[in-house]
Amino acid sequence: MDYSHARYNKFFYSNLCHVCKAAGEYVKRCSLCKSIAYCSKDHQVLDWELHKHLCKIIAKNDKALLRQCMQNFQDFKAVKVMKSVLWKNCPDCLNVSYCSEEHKNEFAVKHSQYCDALKLCMDVDLYYFNENYTPTDVEVKVFDDTIKALPNNLEELMSLYDKDSRGCSLDDKIQFIIKSDYIAPAATLLYGMETSGLVQNRLFSREALTVHIVGADITETAWLWELITELLFHWIRNVNTLDYHVVGPELFYDGIEEELTAQLCDHCKIRKPRTAVTFHSGLYHEIEETLSKPDVVVAFNSGLHEYYNNSTDSWKDSINSLTKYPDVPLVLTAYTLDEIKQDVDIVRVNSEHKVRTILEPERNRFSNTRPIRDWENENVPVFYIHNWNM
Repeated sequence: MDYSHARYNKFFYSNLCHVCKAAGEYVKRCSLCKSIAYCSKDHQVLDWELHKHLCKIIAKNDKALLRQCMQNFQDFKAVKVMKSVLWKNCPDCLNVSYCSEEHKNEFAVKHSQYCDALKLCMDVDLYYFNENYTPTDVEVKVFDDTIKALPNNLEELMSLYDKDSRGCSLDDKIQFIIKSDYIAPAATLLYGMETSGLVQNRLFSREALTVHIVGADITETAWLWELITELLFHWIRNVNTLDYHVVGPELFYDGIEEELTAQLCDHCKIRKPRTAVTFHSGLYHEIEETLSKPDVVVAFNSGLHEYYNNSTDSWKDSINSLTKYPDVPLVLTAYTLDEIKQDVDIVRVNSEHKVRTILEPERNRFSNTRPIRDWENENVPVFYIHNWNM
């Protein structure tokens, strides 16, 4: 097994050996900082060069906090005992620890809402760590022509072309999550186009479709664009030309066009398609007029609310560009319901154009299915990409 720093540092769970990701009673915490665990002295030594600086800082801060909080030696001793002896982990998800049965019981109802999701998050990370899973294992097959509208959710969509997409074992469940994550952006886009009436009975009004994806970052550059494109071509039966313009100030590529036609399946090539994705580094309002008119504009997890009314707000001047054309639908997604509501309100209030809401904020039926730990929200410890949309 490859235990290089680059490999094992991709994710962290405090109750797993940080190097090999093993769990069990033999996994012990670092005696100095109590924040990281190892299954053996060898793995602790292997990681020490990277861990030692942070370890000493955590230990120093820990001592300072203890001095502030402890009233006497008995308090100090009690906390030390709780941290070293009484510390108990949730046996199911291994993501939560308690110092007493009392605190475990107090938190039981709250934790039960997220325990399964936290465990699944860890299981997916471990699967990637232990298995050599590659994107070539994913494919989008042809849909039956009798199907006229999108099904209820991503799982049902995948089952239309892959009857074995959702098995019963944990490995089957994880492989479904991995496969579905690759096509979730395209499925979300299709759902927005169908809901707005842009696509009806799996037909578009023209043979050429132009999509603007706004507020993009490194996430969009890493997408499997050939899979996303195949899903759109397989679903929209009369489109032969598909152009994506991906815009965002955090993109490293500017003006780079990736030709996708040669990577499509034989079924797609029958209609002699032309498709490409072009990346543009910059703000949408600075670039929009240089691009061909979009048929649909999408802002995935845009975070319009994050810097609203702030000097660093990079969305402010682009809102009018997002809503420039009354016949072009705008699809927004967000991680939480509160975020999508804020984003929608910002667009409504700040656009100089009349904004008509076709779909009120709702949970996205085609969101990514992989739970991700949320480091910022203490009340909801997991989120899903593209989880809410309008």
